[in-house]
Amino acid sequence: MPELPEVETVRRRLEPSLMGAIVRDVVLSLPRLLEGAEPRDLDVLRGLACRKLERQGKYLILRFGEGRGERVLVVHLGMSGQLTWKGPGQAVQDEFRRLPSGLAMPIGPHSVDRHTHFRVVFDAGGELLFRDPRTFGRLLLCRPSTLDAQPRLVRLGPDALGVAEEVFIERWKEFRGVRSAKAILLDQGFLAGVGNIYADEACHEAGIRPGVRSSTLAVARIGALARAVQSVLERGLANCGTTFRDFVHPDGSKGGNQEDLRVYARAGLPCLACGTVLRKGVVAGRGTTWCPRCQS
Repeated sequence: MPELPEVETVRRRLEPSLMGAIVRDVVLSLPRLLEGAEPRDLDVLRGLACRKLERQGKYLILRFGEGRGERVLVVHLGMSGQLTWKGPGQAVQDEFRRLPSGLAMPIGPHSVDRHTHFRVVFDAGGELLFRDPRTFGRLLLCRPSTLDAQPRLVRLGPDALGVAEEVFIERWKEFRGVRSAKAILLDQGFLAGVGNIYADEACHEAGIRPGVRSSTLAVARIGALARAVQSVLERGLANCGTTFRDFVHPDGSKGGNQEDLRVYARAGLPCLACGTVLRKGVVAGRGTTWCPRCQS
């Protein structure tokens, strides 16, 4: 599932194309992807200009129109969702990359197929395509005044990118208990945006074993973990996200962070810091990799 760096990369890549673009048509072919509204409600977007792209945790937020007519479209990519931008007059490629899961993901702008469940067509001819083979992605449509009350957003903690160390520590004290350190990091109510990849990476960088009980960590170690979270998220952003299976940029290109991971997906290989063989197990219900020497 795309995490904060992947969603932020998509936001940055889409922003130059979408800013100021006026919606001509909206097509939803799989109604259950839309939560809290009816498909016909999407008609309100017609004639509105996209004026801002934001991100909250793993959610992409598109703002259309202004004043009383403003509407907000929230997109969650789920596990296999991909947002592709097809520019005016740009030819489709229909090249597909077969994934280990067996799914096929397009490389670049593609024609509308059975997995393309949502389209936004703009006056100038560009199209935003949402393709999601596994259909775990979701769409929300609301007014700006009700955005923070949306069930999927109201439970989110502060955005994980840029959260101050002292805020991280205070929230850790609030959330800690018998749960593991990794379970706290994965809790979107603690911080929004960290998932399995970056939780493992942050724990390794901070020298903390993912399965350690969260209540046993001293303040100094919590602070180290706070700094490590920022470090791994910033590295993921600098590398334009991590691509193992489904995640690709709006133009179909891959992220590069998978080449810079220290522990995730490296079980059985030597630790890059000390050379000890990395171990793998299950922590907080997720496959987890750690170094038995560097992390305690």
